[in-house]
Amino acid sequence: MKALTNENPYHLEPVEGSGLSEVDYAHCIKIIKSGGAVDPASARRELRLASHVVVVRKEAKIVAVGAIKRTRSDYSHRIAIKSRFEFAPGTPELGYVSVDRDHQHKGLSLQIVNGLLGMCAAKLFATTSSPYMRSTLERAGFQRRGQTWKGTRPAAELSLWIRP
Repeated sequence: MKALTNENPYHLEPVEGSGLSEVDYAHCIKIIKSGGAVDPASARRELRLASHVVVVRKEAKIVAVGAIKRTRSDYSHRIAIKSRFEFAPGTPELGYVSVDRDHQHKGLSLQIVNGLLGMCAAKLFATTSSPYMRSTLERAGFQRRGQTWKGTRPAAELSLWIRP
């Protein structure tokens, strides 16, 4: 893909999770881990299995990542129970949207989400405890549903977001 804008040095690039080089994969995991919202062991296990992955590069370096995770019916069912909002157990999840700290607040999260939405027309769900990510999801057309619930991190109050 081309640069996000003519003056913008960032480039959105769709990749297959299984096609990431070892160096790129390790860098994506490092960015996801630094965000603090996702269990790094889960990300290491699941990123390569994602149905769609988008990375953002500045020059050759990956500075942001996001994915549409593989379908996990048991997991989505547990989220439906926790949120007290019923949705189809086979609904794919948008996740791992993470931006390197030095590149935050440049609109990259929304670009990642929109890039992923352009690759997948299916109904999606996402969960987050981040006010910034909630705003990003809302601007991308997701709707908050159900009740919040306590996450595994201290003081993490998660909410469910559905893209109809």
